[in-house]
Amino acid sequence: MLDEDLKPLPKRIYDKALSFGIEKFYLTLEGGNDEGVLDVDWLGNNEVLNKNASGLRELEKEINDWFWDNHDYSGAGDGNPYGEDIIIDLKENKVQISEWYTTRVDGEQSITELKIEEKAEEIAS
Repeated sequence: MLDEDLKPLPKRIYDKALSFGIEKFYLTLEGGNDEGVLDVDWLGNNEVLNKNASGLRELEKEINDWFWDNHDYSGAGDGNPYGEDIIIDLKENKVQISEWYTTRVDGEQSITELKIEEKAEEIAS
């Protein structure tokens, strides 16, 4: 989980995202295996987004840099995936953060007899 609220988005990222036709961008944080991972995606006018494909790669790097420079997200855990979905709505100037996690669910159990070979093998000492 984020240890604090989302830090303010730099105006240069906000302005660039709007100029590229982005209405919302999605930050997906995943953890559980001792490594925090951030994935960035967006929603917007596809025609404008397609015209700015190379600029979007640079914007994604800027968003990654901003996030990791300002937030602590270790990803530490017991191996069960967990994370947060962050939606940044540039049109409404709103941020939505949703936590998610997975848990182990045991299925049906079976018990059978242990089979042992009849001939014992010599064990080297």
